[in-house]
Formats: sequence, structure tokens, C-alpha cells
Amino acid sequence: MIPEAIREGDDDTLPGVAPVPLLAAQAPLTAAQERGIDLVLLGAVLSLLCIGTVEIYSASAVNAASRMGSSTYFLQRHLMYVGVGLAAMWGGARTDFSWLRRMTYPLLGAAFFLLIAVLFVGSRVGGAHPFLISWDGDDSPTHDSPPAGRLTALAAGDPDPGPAAELLTHLGVTVDVDESPTPWLRATIETATGTVELA
Repeated sequence: MIPEAIREGDDDTLPGVAPVPLLAAQAPLTAAQERGIDLVLLGAVLSLLCIGTVEIYSASAVNAASRMGSSTYFLQRHLMYVGVGLAAMWGGARTDFSWLRRMTYPLLGAAFFLLIAVLFVGSRVGGAHPFLISWDGDDSPTHDSPPAGRLTALAAGDPDPGPAAELLTHLGVTVDVDESPTPWLRATIETATGTVELA
């Protein structure tokens, strides 16, 4: 049924109906609402972050206390990185990423360029070169590096010495296994700073 508002004038094709644009008789479209934050995803990410923080502290506290003088050394560094990550997440949540479509091919080209450049640019770090660089006949990047320690003595004990000795032999370790109420393994290693005994 044609609205009364447009039944005006004469038209060659449809008498009594005035020509009007098609969109003039349509209802205005409502603006799409902005999507909110996915609270389920946010909660999952923050939960994993909290669990990881606890695990990092529990796994590094003793080592940090003995080597760095503070049991929270690695925890403090982790919390600093967490703060940077949360700031980046906050900024990313408020950024319009439609510009990334225009930058797809330039960013892809830059990524390939960096992947190739890493083969030629950079210095030797920790005895390692970038991948696919010639070793000049060496077996490995650390071929000329002295060993960190030398094993001088090894002893072991087990409630059932026979199978334990056989297992160590299969692993390439020849050692006499003593009979003991509980399993144990003791190694003596000589290093540049002294002798270390691991038990």
C-alpha cells in the first residue's frame, strides 16, 4: 500500500503517484552499538596471569635468593613486564584496528625482510651465531669453549641395585650401584671455581 504522503502529482508510468527516491520512504537505520569487553575472555586471561605469577615466584624464589640476594628478584621483573602488557592490552582495546587492513602487505613485507636480515645482521652472543651462518669447520658454535665442569666421581644406591645398574648402563653410564633403603645418586664435578658435589 502506497503512503498518502507520496500520492501527489502525475507520473507517466503510474498515474497519481509522484516520483520519489526509494530511500525516502524507508525508516532510518539505527546505528550499530559498540561491542563491549568480552568479560569471559578477560577473566580467563587475568586468571592465567595470576597463576603464572604465583608459579614464577614459587619456582624462582630460592634461586633468586642465592644468586641475586633477593627472593623476589625475578618476581619484580615479571611484575614489570605484566604492567607493560596490561598497558598494551588497555591501549589495544581502545584502538581501531581497521587501519591494519591497509597495512597488511607492508607489514608482511617488513616481517619477511627482518627474517632475512637476522641471518646477516647481529653479533656473536654466548658463542652462538645467527642460524645458517658458516661455523668455519667447527662442530658447533661452542666448539672452542671450555667445558663448564668435569665429572670426576659418580656413585649411586638403590633398594634393587641390579635393575638400577642395568638401567644406567643403557643410558651410557657405568657406575656401581650400592644397595640402599632409598634411591640416591651422588656426583662430584670439578669447575673453574672449585669442586661441586651434587646429591
